[in-house]
Amino acid sequence: MRLILTAAAALLLSACSDAPDGGDVPPEADAATPAPAPTETVTADPHSFANVTAVTTTHLVLDLDVDFEARQLRGSAVHTLDRSEGASQFVVDSRDLTIDAVTDAATGEALAWTIGDAVEYLGAPLTIGLEGETETVRIDYATAPGASGLQWLEPGQTAGGEHPFLFSQAQAQHA
Repeated sequence: MRLILTAAAALLLSACSDAPDGGDVPPEADAATPAPAPTETVTADPHSFANVTAVTTTHLVLDLDVDFEARQLRGSAVHTLDRSEGASQFVVDSRDLTIDAVTDAATGEALAWTIGDAVEYLGAPLTIGLEGETETVRIDYATAPGASGLQWLEPGQTAGGEHPFLFSQAQAQHA
């Protein structure tokens, strides 16, 4: 099943796990692409790693495949950015994501990225280095099967009893 969604910036990356320690941290970007050091640490929200005072998502396009059997979403999030002068990093919240690639969506060029240390109630910061005039960032990723923000129902749990069903809770700690 193929879903193409356009969502508000509040849905930066909706993948959370019920693992108490944040679960496995996916591998960092290719060693040939050094990850940026997190230097822009000012956040507007104490419950988020996002550096929205420096970089804001003005438009987000999610293109996701839903795999009911694997209980996984896989696809991309393309962020259109509003960068303050001198902003060199884009930081978003993540939890138990497998990051496949991070690129400048306009040019296809790989961007340096890293996932920081997980904090139980926050997840982990995904820090992306912004090159030159980068205005759109594409993050290719997959959710973990145990993502706590995603609820997977078997056909027998639905009204019709024939098809599986997926919904998300998008509560603050799960979105």
